Amino acid sequence: KALLEEIRTSMAIRAEGKGIDCKLVIANDVPELISSDPMRLRQILLNLVGNAVKFTNHGSVTLDASARAVDAKDASRIDLVLRVSDTGCGMEEDQLAKVFQPFTQADTSTTREYGGSGLGLTICRRLVELLGGRVEAYSQVGSGSEFVVTLPITRAAPTSPPRIDDGRRLTELAANSDHRGLEGLEFLLAEDGEDNRRLLSHFLRRAGAVVTLAHDGQEAYDRILEQGETYDLIIMDMQMPRMDGYVATSSLRAAGVTTPILALTAHAMRGDAERCLAAGCDAYATKPIGAKKLTALCHGLWLQHGADQASIKNRVS
Repeated sequence: KALLEEIRTSMAIRAEGKGIDCKLVIANDVPELISSDPMRLRQILLNLVGNAVKFTNHGSVTLDASARAVDAKDASRIDLVLRVSDTGCGMEEDQLAKVFQPFTQADTSTTREYGGSGLGLTICRRLVELLGGRVEAYSQVGSGSEFVVTLPITRAAPTSPPRIDDGRRLTELAANSDHRGLEGLEFLLAEDGEDNRRLLSHFLRRAGAVVTLAHDGQEAYDRILEQGETYDLIIMDMQMPRMDGYVATSSLRAAGVTTPILALTAHAMRGDAERCLAAGCDAYATKPIGAKKLTALCHGLWLQHGADQASIKNRVS
């Protein structure tokens, strides 16, 4: 349920300025915790929600979650049913039949007004199938669309800590490791401030990292998804022009990128951690940040996500 609340926050961020209502409906039979792949589930929902918000100019977007028993002898096994519906432009039957094909669009007028949907829904279907589920689409021109995802899941006991990290746990993890520095790790640093960009990159390079710079979220997005560049870790300033860190992070997650992302915020404002979490960040820190803390955070984040592999690379599933 916590993930669904995160997605609702993401919906509100995406819909900001459009004047549409974002709703979350969770049935009582949906368990608090489930055993599934949280990253893929988040990507699926971000794809569907992002698509719904994009094609809706008036009315609402609703995420509805319910559960369905599948085995009378085993109450832990259920189907999780996720419905994302909107009151957008809708699609004709022939357009609906091609909606999961890459780079398909309702028609040229829709493309001009809303932009292309790209690989989002294609990736969404593949992720659903990887989780053993199915996704169906329903639509009517002028009335909107509905996407229904059905996933086989298992109820789980509370064992995992929250995904977002304010740095303390990661710093402890780094302190208890025998590994020194960030030698050989490849970083993407997205920061619009020239002084901060120069200082942070100096800290990272001095610790042995290979650093690529991006001047805003759009450049970071383009480097990864358009140019196919891969990194072990992304450091994302959340307040940037053109495309800020929240939009860039949620867009990368929606496209299937799983690279760990450290969010940097200018002020420790109430709700910052929740916004970073909703966007898809793994940890956050406030600026200014010193070399020792930055290195420890990045080292801990890398250890947390890549202890069993030589290097973490972003993957588009």
